[in-house]
Order: sequence, then C-alpha cells, then structure tokens
Amino acid sequence: MLCTFLIYISIQISHAQNTPTQSYRQYKTTQIDSQINLTNTAKKNLWLNLVPSPGYSIRNGFTLSFNLNTLSQYYQSVQANKIEIERLRFQMYNALDTDIYNLENTLTLLKTDIEIYKMEVEIFNNEEKIYTIESGRYTNHRTTILDWLKYKNSYQAKKLALFTTHKTLINRINQISYKLKNAELGSALLISLNN
Repeated sequence: MLCTFLIYISIQISHAQNTPTQSYRQYKTTQIDSQINLTNTAKKNLWLNLVPSPGYSIRNGFTLSFNLNTLSQYYQSVQANKIEIERLRFQMYNALDTDIYNLENTLTLLKTDIEIYKMEVEIFNNEEKIYTIESGRYTNHRTTILDWLKYKNSYQAKKLALFTTHKTLINRINQISYKLKNAELGSALLISLNN
C-alpha cells in the first residue's frame, strides 16, 4: 500500500514538472512516430517483387523464374526507403524543435505582457482615483468645463486602451492553450491575468 502511494506521488510530481512545451513535444512526437510508421508500413510490400514468377511452356511444363535484376532493385529500394525515412524523421523533428522554440518564446512574451498589463492596471487604478478627485472638483465648480472634458477624454482613452489590451491578452492565451492542447495552462494564465 505504501509502495503504491509512493509511486502515485512520484507520478504526480513528474506530471507537475512537465512544462507545457514538454507535453506538446510528447504529443507531436507521437504524431511524428505514427506518420513514420505509416510510411514504413506502406513500403513493406516491396518483398513481393522477390516472389518467383510462375510460367508454363509445352516443352518444359511448369517453371519458376527468378530475376536477379528484381533482387537488386529490391535492395536499392529498401536502402532508398531507409534514407528517405531518416530524412523525413530529421525534417519533422527539426520542424518540431523550431516550433517548440517559437512556442516557448511566445509563452515567455505572453507572460511578460501579462506582467506589464498588471502594472498598467495599477497605474490606471491611480488614474481612477485622480479621475474621482477631478470629477469632484468639476461638480464643485473649481475646474473649467474645457479642462474637465480634456481630462475625461484622456481617462476614457486610457480605459479603452486597457480594455483592448485585456481582450488581446485573452485571445493570445486562448490561442496558445489551443496550440499546446493544454487547457490548464490557459486557465492558469487567465487567472494570472485577472488577478
């Protein structure tokens, strides 16, 4: 019982240490391997070229003929297929590494943009306090209408910019969580964004 519990804990710890790109790499590696296996399977029927050809003649009766040219072609095609599969494997894994590098950069940029957004929200909260003070000054007739409208327009433009940034970040989070097929990452980033 204790052994089972320790195995369960170690699995949970290893699961928790998987980064989003590691799980994406595992998913894509499985896809690449299945594509390569499919390519291998499609080329497996080449051995049928080695089957002797049956024939019949009145003089000799039934005969079986074996062509050495077919044997050499079979060997060459097997070697060419091995080279092609290795080239395909190299290209696919190279593309995967590039894709993961780009995803990691995108994820890092997204996290940085979320931190910048949080700082902008803090600044905007101060702006909101100033707006409340300016609103009170206007209602008490301590500010002209022109100054009040200029400040109000500036405040609303900042509010709109912050709203647009928020929606853009939500869209980017949804895109990267969909790309990585990791809803937990998206939820964590959304929670981080809204806190």
